[in-house]
Amino acid sequence: MVLVQLRFSPLVGIKDYIPSIQDQLRKVGFPLYSQWEGKSIQVGPEGVQETSSLQWRFDSATQTESVLVDSEQVLFQCSAYDRFETFWDRYRAVLKIVLTTTELERNGVATRFGLRYVDWVRLMNAGETWKDYLREPFHGMTLPSTKRKALHSTATQVATVLPGFDTPGTLVVRMSQNTEGSTLPPDLVPFAPPVERAANSTTTTLVDLDHFLVPPIPISVDLEKIETLYFAMHDDIIEALHESVLTPYAVEAWT
Repeated sequence: MVLVQLRFSPLVGIKDYIPSIQDQLRKVGFPLYSQWEGKSIQVGPEGVQETSSLQWRFDSATQTESVLVDSEQVLFQCSAYDRFETFWDRYRAVLKIVLTTTELERNGVATRFGLRYVDWVRLMNAGETWKDYLREPFHGMTLPSTKRKALHSTATQVATVLPGFDTPGTLVVRMSQNTEGSTLPPDLVPFAPPVERAANSTTTTLVDLDHFLVPPIPISVDLEKIETLYFAMHDDIIEALHESVLTPYAVEAWT
């Protein structure tokens, strides 16, 4: 699963633009449409408050791609990822439609950029374990005295240097395991396109690379600059995956 997100200055009247956005998105491969009300929890000086917001979803006919739009973001997610250039072209077309229709490209600012890859560590041969595919820092603790099969999780965060920005980006690399056969982290399950599940009897290992940038001062919505940024974020993710997360054996086995 791969996700890309652009957050922008709030557009309270986004609902008025949805019919035009929907009409254009169905013509570029997103004919399925749905709407729901999302809930979020905010903690402030006045205590815990629950807020709701409308969100619109546009899916491809195969339901392997989906676009989520609300008053502050355009998010694209894909469960049939091929290569970044193809993935980016799809998102750029979607982004262009939303930004042009709402005039955000002229009258809005970008507040957050995000690119996230979630990989399922699929074992290719009998007798292998997930440790054959991930480097030692992700192996976690060894507990020989435990009577149950231990599940491991790790998280590492590093700062990245991105072109055109003085503010560093943030790359978070997480490894997690479950025995439910889920090939997605829990936070993605409610909104993700359908994905293959692992056998419940096995330990499922996931690698989650989340790269984002939050500029201290919102910037203009310049598609050319945005494209350069996302390609740089992608390059950092791939370098981290190949050089610091996966073993050389994993890279060879999966290519």
